[in-house]
Amino acid sequence: MTLTTREKCAVAISHAMILYSYAIKNGKNMEQKSIIDFIVKNMPQELKTALTMELIDDVIQFTANSHMELS
Repeated sequence: MTLTTREKCAVAISHAMILYSYAIKNGKNMEQKSIIDFIVKNMPQELKTALTMELIDDVIQFTANSHMELS
C-alpha cells in the first residue's frame, strides 16, 4: 500500500510537531517561531504542494483529541 502525497504530508506535519515539542522541552528558545512556521520551514519540498493550513489544523486537532495508550 502506497501513501498518497496528502497522507505523507500529514505524517511529516506530525513529525514536525514532535520535533518542535522536543525542542521546547529541551530548552531551545522557540519564541521566535510558531509551530506553523516550524512546520512550513521543515516540510520536505516534494510535499509542500499538499501542505495547507486546513491539513495542519486537521493534524493538530486530531493529535490534540487523540489519546494513545501504550501497551
